[in-house]
Amino acid sequence: MSANLSNFSLSSLAALAADYQGCSLVVGVPTITTINLHDQPEIVLGMPPMHVDFVTPNNSSTDCVPNTFTTQFSAQGQCIVNLSFIPDAKYNFVPFNTMFNFTSTSSTGKTQQSTTSYAYSLATTAGQKISYSVPDAGSFSAEFNEALKNTWNTNTQKTFNTYMDQSNSVASTTGNTDSLFYLTDDTNILNYPVIGRYACPKGMPNCQPSQQLPVYIELSQPANVQISNGTPASQQQWFQPPQEAGEVFSYRCDLPELLAANPGLVNLTTPESWFQTGSNANVYKNSWSAKSGASQTSGTTNANSLDLSQSVSASISIAGFSGGGSFKIEENTSTSYGTLNTETQTLDASTGVAANIPNFAADNSLAPPANYAYWFGGYVLGLNNPDVLQDFDLPASIQSQGPLVAGFVANPLRPNQSQTNWWGTVYTLPDVAVNHPIRWNWDQNTELASFYHSCANPTPETCDVASNSFYWMKGLFITPADADGNGPQLTTATDGEDRRRIPAEHEHIKNLTPHPALTGEGRHKDIGLRARQSPTIIPFLSRLRRGQKHGGVGRPFGSTLL
Repeated sequence: MSANLSNFSLSSLAALAADYQGCSLVVGVPTITTINLHDQPEIVLGMPPMHVDFVTPNNSSTDCVPNTFTTQFSAQGQCIVNLSFIPDAKYNFVPFNTMFNFTSTSSTGKTQQSTTSYAYSLATTAGQKISYSVPDAGSFSAEFNEALKNTWNTNTQKTFNTYMDQSNSVASTTGNTDSLFYLTDDTNILNYPVIGRYACPKGMPNCQPSQQLPVYIELSQPANVQISNGTPASQQQWFQPPQEAGEVFSYRCDLPELLAANPGLVNLTTPESWFQTGSNANVYKNSWSAKSGASQTSGTTNANSLDLSQSVSASISIAGFSGGGSFKIEENTSTSYGTLNTETQTLDASTGVAANIPNFAADNSLAPPANYAYWFGGYVLGLNNPDVLQDFDLPASIQSQGPLVAGFVANPLRPNQSQTNWWGTVYTLPDVAVNHPIRWNWDQNTELASFYHSCANPTPETCDVASNSFYWMKGLFITPADADGNGPQLTTATDGEDRRRIPAEHEHIKNLTPHPALTGEGRHKDIGLRARQSPTIIPFLSRLRRGQKHGGVGRPFGSTLL
């Protein structure tokens, strides 16, 4: 190239790219990871806290479900006592269920769109395994972050963000389980090594040079996206939340206790308005915390979930690792994957969540509420994950990270409020329990609750427990042995592969009396269903503790089938 500027001549002039601000990076060949068939929730519409139990009634002549009274387990006599388990109803009776309180009956939907995403990560290799963790927040300047965002906007987003909006109705109500809206996809994650760049791990802002790890730029692209709407949660083995159908003790006592037990949760609604079960039919409502009582649109940005109890992956593969040899990606310890967004969603205008509350005294199949009343309150929760780098300005008044969870707290002995004596006289012994999601059957025609079993004598010795839903159990999670309790769960595992069954924290106190071995845990260690000390259940659990296997070969690992 030559130019003549007046009497000054230049020849062989060259133009070179330069980075005078230090905002560019030299990257190498990426490692490509594919996570196959990853399930995670978008919206969880929780059922209200109901209670039914095989227990000593206040009055056996009036309070028992017909033909269930027996003295087999105690001299006082026990029966099925149904306080409020009425998930659906017939005629003019009102069911006990939950729904979003939409402003208009013609606008009850959500709009979902998948998205590519970006993040930083640090690589750790151990033997033939590699995992990607989150760097310390102060490792990169604001200008550097903005440059990465601009690169994504101008390149990755324009080329690969071609996902179409999907609109679906959320006019769903709960039944005898939560109503679940969830996403299934294959996620491709590309980790580009940044040549010559190292950073401190999260929580170690002033680490020594020897503690710094190689920096990667992480890009993600969802594929084969499938949306499932309003699915009964009990049918999804991988979805293992703490609350239990028909079990008040499986709910946290109040919102502060719930938030303390689940760091990262954010309450999006006003403090719960407590309501006591009784003889007055009503509608329980809570409101968005912003402009309380006013109709608001809501939106969430959902990141790739590593929640142990609410996510699952079928398999994971790796390609392009520059180190050579046979390497395995550790999804469960790759915490940076949880900082990659997968989708955005917005909901039509609503004022929050509502629950239909029946007149419990009007239904002859229920125990008289005057002797069995308890308190409950509701909320809508989102997440706060400060490690997510990418943000979206959604067209919604209420914005948070997802999933969006509508649920409840419950307390039979709410402090400084009216209480019934029955709870304190019956639930007096420590009772450690696990979660049985389909133990109770509700017959809509007769409006009666009963044990959900097909055996005349449902004991483990005489009944096929593998095919009997009475014994099905959630709360045991299958992960790689070195996952250190991190999710997601596994659905398949290779023979001989080292894996671990985690009882997680779904073993808990299901009573008003703390267990001596769990001092300091309060009423809950966590949530699940009662394993009552009776010949029906304890012998089988004892065999399980001794390591005997049940459920047959080839069953999926999401939830253990007893």
